[in-house]
Amino acid sequence: SGFAPLTVQFTDLSQSYDGIIAWEWDFNGDGIVDSNEQNPTYTYDEAGIYTVSLTVYEADGDSDTETKTDYITVTSADTIPPTIQEIVLDRQKVPPGSLIHVRVKASDNVGVVEVNADGISLTKTDGVWEGEITAPSTSGNYTITVKAIDEAGNEAQAEVGYSVVEPTGSIAVTTEPKPLVMNGTAILYIKLISTANFDDRVSVEITTEGIPAEYAADLSWFNATSFEVIVKEGETKLLPVEITTTAKGYHAFRTEAHSEGFNATSTDYGIIYVP
Repeated sequence: SGFAPLTVQFTDLSQSYDGIIAWEWDFNGDGIVDSNEQNPTYTYDEAGIYTVSLTVYEADGDSDTETKTDYITVTSADTIPPTIQEIVLDRQKVPPGSLIHVRVKASDNVGVVEVNADGISLTKTDGVWEGEITAPSTSGNYTITVKAIDEAGNEAQAEVGYSVVEPTGSIAVTTEPKPLVMNGTAILYIKLISTANFDDRVSVEITTEGIPAEYAADLSWFNATSFEVIVKEGETKLLPVEITTTAKGYHAFRTEAHSEGFNATSTDYGIIYVP
């Protein structure tokens, strides 16, 4: 079964003691012989349900016919293009040469088989097509062209805009409160402050590097010690971190925030105090 035009390869599985010398195939049930080949192909151009018959002739003149009723189902050619439901960029304004993560949701009456963004094939994961494109090296306003293609080759196209800018400003990191007074479980906030003119991808890591061992916090107290987040232009973002400890005294840790756009790292120190 399939969409018109549908090409089908037929195979003769007949067996004969005397040997088969001739074949007569009727591919559409009209009583007319369509092929005398042993293993022919046939193309169905019109939608419908077709009966297929094969008559074979032995060297001694005997014959036998096998008929398969309603054997081939041909559906009208699919002409309905996919629907691109959503295009999401993780960043709308980036420095030259940045990677932009693209997420696309697309649907189709039969099935979407390919989605690409500016010619870059995206990968389908849990119903969403994802991938990355590289922004141009020159400042300006640009568009990403997304195409979705279905099994029949029908295509849908949509565009989404973004900007490339020369980076200015900075990304700073602080921890709050300072000190964090606790006994048991509490929430610490890592604050990322952007004065940048673009959307930045920031990697955050909590470490005890450079802190004397007797004052260093135990990183196992933290429910997470590394993050990767998008900080929008001019945004202040709070990252909550859960800490669990009853170890009395003062404990220090270091927070590093690495800006992809500036290729620079901002550092702050935090204090935990358990009375």
